[in-house]
Amino acid sequence: MAKQQFDYSCGAASLVSVLTHYYGVATDELEIVDRIGLKEAFSMADLARVADEYGFKPVGLALDYETLMRFRRPVIVYLDYWDDGHFSVLRAIDRYGVWLADPAWGNTRMRRERFEKFWRTRDNPETPGRVLVLLPRHETEVSLNDAFLTPPENGSGIALPHTVGY
Repeated sequence: MAKQQFDYSCGAASLVSVLTHYYGVATDELEIVDRIGLKEAFSMADLARVADEYGFKPVGLALDYETLMRFRRPVIVYLDYWDDGHFSVLRAIDRYGVWLADPAWGNTRMRRERFEKFWRTRDNPETPGRVLVLLPRHETEVSLNDAFLTPPENGSGIALPHTVGY
């Protein structure tokens, strides 16, 4: 998982996490920031444009938690932490909570209620949250790392710096 190097680069680091650690595409945060251009904040549209440059079909979706549980690949989620936008990578999800590869906090678990509080960034109760899904244009050109989707466990050798809301 990629850690963000700048206050504003959570989106770039999240994109690196999905591209590099799930799809096996070599890139780094500085390359993503360079492609987007230096600015105070990145949008989901910025991330989608860069994902397209890497040969992926970016799909932005608004959906509910139940639908999100059906995904079997990592997605970039947009969260609103105390009125400050933040991107993170959803690694795994169940009816009780989520496992995030968060560019600021590291591998983190969060209870469903707390996640939904931050993820509900839309006024529509039927589709309250936003995600960015990266679909490979040619499945044969990527190397999927399904271990990225496995929730890390304490003692597994994967650092869990802290747990949020558990």
